[in-house]
Amino acid sequence: MYRSILLATLAIGGASAGSAAAAPEDRPVLSAGIENDLFGVTGTDRYYTHGTRFAFRHGTDSAPFWRGALDWAPLLPRGARMSYETGLLQLIFTPSSIRGREVRPGDRPYAGMLAGTIAIDGTALDGRRSDQISLTVGLIGPASLAEQAQKLVHRVQQGIEPRGWQTQLGTEPAVNLGWRRRWAYAAPGMAVSPHIGAALGNVHTHAAAGVTLAIGAGLANQRPAELEPFSPGLAALPASPRPVLNLLAGVEGRVVARNLFLAGNSFTDGRGVDTKPLVGDAFAGASLRWRGLRLSFRHVWRSKEFVGQRGIQRFGGFTLDLRV
Repeated sequence: MYRSILLATLAIGGASAGSAAAAPEDRPVLSAGIENDLFGVTGTDRYYTHGTRFAFRHGTDSAPFWRGALDWAPLLPRGARMSYETGLLQLIFTPSSIRGREVRPGDRPYAGMLAGTIAIDGTALDGRRSDQISLTVGLIGPASLAEQAQKLVHRVQQGIEPRGWQTQLGTEPAVNLGWRRRWAYAAPGMAVSPHIGAALGNVHTHAAAGVTLAIGAGLANQRPAELEPFSPGLAALPASPRPVLNLLAGVEGRVVARNLFLAGNSFTDGRGVDTKPLVGDAFAGASLRWRGLRLSFRHVWRSKEFVGQRGIQRFGGFTLDLRV
């Protein structure tokens, strides 16, 4: 299934993969990322248990056919350096235990999403500010193939078979807009990047603020979008003839009005839990970059998201970026 997703992403972005004459940092970038609570040390299957994402950052010398869908956005800076991204993702959520056929009262429901994403980034020419607008469109429920994906992985690993997927959230379209503004303040060997953002849609509605600290070589002249290579959002891949290691850490807080994966389906009565209005993440990670490759890892600590949740969540993620 994931091979098909990757090929579809390349087909969507192929028209922009062109110019061999472009500077290395302006060339298209293909990204593949995976997040899983298995990487969160505890090794449990619960809450946000898995995410897979493929993305194609179009080269700056050309733009995808869909650019007009977001170019009008009023929050994008005018006269800025523009870049575009096309992606596909799958997210999987489970309750605190996957052993039973029924979810215990007060626990979050089984849920999954399969969606396409498009994003546009406008970065000021001095690199000190960037604005990103994203649109996610997909499906919640059985059509997300979350059940099949998790059961396949567990069969390969010879792990516990998840038994409660017949209770998952029902089919529903997913439509969400996202916006993030990031600033960059860099010095030799260090960069600090505060950000604010918001999401609006039937999946996520929240406001957010946070900051990222990066330490290592090659940071003084980087644009804001390059400080978090493992996060969604148009991270370029600068040329690097020698291996470059960066360490990253950060925090983000969110004021949450809606999280469909917790609250349940929008238009039908069904399973759901009471969402906590304030949620926070802390993360630490590292990024190793050499020539046209970058491998990144992060570990995330997430505060309780719903009333009755059993402790905080920890998960990890890997991202591989390839300049093409």
